[in-house]
Amino acid sequence: MRHFIRYLIFIIPIFTSLSLFAQFDKREGRVVNDGYPGGVIETVNLEKSSVIEGSFFINEDWSVGDVLLYNGKAITSMPLKYNLRDEMLLLLDANQISRVIRDDEIEKFEWFDVNKKLNVLFVNCLNYKLEGVPIIGFFEVITEGQVDLLLYRTLILDEGYYSVTHDAGRLNDEYKIKETLYLSSDQKLFEVKGKKELFNYFGEYNEEIKQFMKNNNLGLKKTIELARIIDYYNKLLLQ
Repeated sequence: MRHFIRYLIFIIPIFTSLSLFAQFDKREGRVVNDGYPGGVIETVNLEKSSVIEGSFFINEDWSVGDVLLYNGKAITSMPLKYNLRDEMLLLLDANQISRVIRDDEIEKFEWFDVNKKLNVLFVNCLNYKLEGVPIIGFFEVITEGQVDLLLYRTLILDEGYYSVTHDAGRLNDEYKIKETLYLSSDQKLFEVKGKKELFNYFGEYNEEIKQFMKNNNLGLKKTIELARIIDYYNKLLLQ
């Protein structure tokens, strides 16, 4: 009998602590499997928010510029904003959106970028081919020549996730803009993926460009530095 009482005195606090622990975890959105002391913690799916973070516009603020349509008409000196999600260009007039233009109507457009402090040109991707197939949207022209350097943007919806167990992640989905660089010659596209592929593209001018990069401390990760390299390559092509 004494042994049984001692056993009860020993075991009751354990059950009590496990019960309190389970209640605490349920308040925190976790479930504890009481199969053995310590339990197994499982993540509970929380209700996803209807809010989508991020922006689907190329430019956050309105940018004044010009638009050339495929029908030959031009729209000049208008505040512009490009909606990457719906593939439409918005025009602002008297503080109201006066017109929305579809991608397939626009040959090119140009606006003044207040951050870069220069005019930025966008050309319709339908005029170019990637492995023989036209793509949708617009290229930002970084530099022009016999070989052009073009920037292509695509919109990605990054789905939210959250682990209560690790107290990490986010509930909201988020728009993110992916940027890809291409070289274009005769409107045929070559994706800039890595150093090896790019130097193969330069062919016989490979060593000269490597020396140019070394002399000017240039790399391939920054677009502005890659633009200088392509400008130099175009000069070599003209020799």
